[in-house]
Amino acid sequence: VATGILGVVMGTINAFLVLRLNIVHVIATLITLSLYKGIALLIVPEGLSAVKSTGEQKMPAWINDYAREDVLFGLPLAFFVAIAVIIVLVVLQRKTLIGKYSAAIGGNKTAAELSGISALKWVWILYVLVGVSAALAGMARASYMSLGDPLASDGMEMWVIIAVLLGGTRFTGGEGNVEKTIIAAIIIIVITVGMLTVIPAYWQ
Repeated sequence: VATGILGVVMGTINAFLVLRLNIVHVIATLITLSLYKGIALLIVPEGLSAVKSTGEQKMPAWINDYAREDVLFGLPLAFFVAIAVIIVLVVLQRKTLIGKYSAAIGGNKTAAELSGISALKWVWILYVLVGVSAALAGMARASYMSLGDPLASDGMEMWVIIAVLLGGTRFTGGEGNVEKTIIAAIIIIVITVGMLTVIPAYWQ
């Protein structure tokens, strides 16, 4: 619950930077990425020992098992949570006002506002959804590694951007697709994991 609330707070901060300070959304997200990572490192000033699952100090069992302990068909709870999140996002995009209004705002914010759509409200909701999704992903990552490492996903933001673009989302807004983005992410994972098994790191 606390992680989800933190995701909401971080999403709200991002929304404030974009909507109130008019910072370009990609720049605002990269700024807060560095900010949140720095705060996480300050919380653990002596390294990772405070959050590492060791013999002396273990993570709470439910966090440690979230992405590691098989619950059904040999798959962990984190997998089913991810599937549920994807389904929710697909439904939101296709069947609700969030999907319709976000496309309209992304396509032409001024025209959307003139037609009565509150860009401030709907974009804030989208950033909160992103924050909660990121919080769930962070929990899964920490559980899988049995390690709360602020630097564990360094460089992954570029892969995220690539997956989003390959999935058909335009940086200029107005067009995007949840399912295609998921497929693009899976393709990237397959390629990178495949390279790890056959190609030396520097050649990658």
